[in-house]
Amino acid sequence: FLMRYHDELQKEAKQHPDWKQDMIETAEICKALAERPAETFHEAVQSMWILFVVLHMESNASSFSPGRLDEILYPYYRKDRELGRLDAQRALDI
Repeated sequence: FLMRYHDELQKEAKQHPDWKQDMIETAEICKALAERPAETFHEAVQSMWILFVVLHMESNASSFSPGRLDEILYPYYRKDRELGRLDAQRALDI
């Protein structure tokens, strides 16, 4: 599933020059997540989004709550901020 997203993002990036870099970055994240757990804030957010999409597809869009995303995502956010990989604005953009 993630590799299909990867392939589609790579293809669509060619058609959308304004979004190309973001689409390629997200495609690479999808590829990484197909092989291993999330390691960065962006990967963790993408992982949660894919989970949300898959569960909605499988349950015909019934109610779903992934829980306390602030608690789930905060360790990734904190680590990326401490390592200088992420600033507050980029986190909001993600």
